[in-house]
Amino acid sequence: MAEYPDAALDRPAWRWLFASAGFTANGRPAQRPERPVELWRGSVPERRADWSWSILRIVAEGYATGTGARRPTTGRLYRTVAPPASLFAHNTGRGEDEYVLDTDGLTITEVPLTRA
Repeated sequence: MAEYPDAALDRPAWRWLFASAGFTANGRPAQRPERPVELWRGSVPERRADWSWSILRIVAEGYATGTGARRPTTGRLYRTVAPPASLFAHNTGRGEDEYVLDTDGLTITEVPLTRA
């Protein structure tokens, strides 16, 4: 379920839960960043607008090339700049430095991989 949370609840339900909890960092209430955050996602095209993004391009490239997710190379690398209001949570575990964010209305751009 952690891999595909939208299989358990739809996005409106997740939005409501995150809004109710407020912004968190590593599971605890925290101050939301004051400035937009540049974020990266490696995924297959049909999941490019999902909500888990890393501040570390190399982590996203690992998911795009299959090394991060232990899958065949089918992914692409995407970039967005997320305004503070779109950010739900920040998690630094597993070495991924991940933000969970609402991607609705954000510009998501495919960018070239720097490694194959």
